[in-house]
Amino acid sequence: LLRQICPALEYALPDPALPQLGEVVVLGDDVPPGAVEFVANADIRVLRFERRYQYLIAFNSTREHLKVPGVRRALNLAIDRDALIRSVLQGHGVASSGPVWHRFWAGDNTVGGFRHDPAEAEALLDHEGLRMPSASSTDDRVPPARFHFTCLMPEGFAIWERLALEVQRSLFNIGVDMQLHRVPFGEFNTRIGQ
Repeated sequence: LLRQICPALEYALPDPALPQLGEVVVLGDDVPPGAVEFVANADIRVLRFERRYQYLIAFNSTREHLKVPGVRRALNLAIDRDALIRSVLQGHGVASSGPVWHRFWAGDNTVGGFRHDPAEAEALLDHEGLRMPSASSTDDRVPPARFHFTCLMPEGFAIWERLALEVQRSLFNIGVDMQLHRVPFGEFNTRIGQ
């Protein structure tokens, strides 16, 4: 017997909804911290497995600053993937080393992962002419930044939003202002397909 608990359901389930003898319960991706420990007992075995997907931010490389490879490398260096896994995914994940799942049979496991080096990120942005402006030379309504861009994301995806907020903080630390723009999923899907 297999029963799936979707992330949208509450995890403080009434007794009839708790796992029954011989039943397999699959928890979705957005399991709150402590939920697995809440239901764990001597009769329940928790099995974890890796899923074959990645969370990613895709840049519109036709935009002024984002079309410059050095800028994209700098943004990559600003992100601490291990910290994202610890803080947002509660340690349940593996930092990606590229666009292909790290266990894919045709993948190249000799390729190193992405480094986190905010100082190098700032140096790259300086090299590309994107220096941090003085506070007096910017509009008071927006924070001083090397450049600004908008990150489009779908409404109602809690993990995506938490990841985006952490990435926003990392980029802010190197002087890049990433604004989040939430839209309904249908609109999100249409816009990223254009």
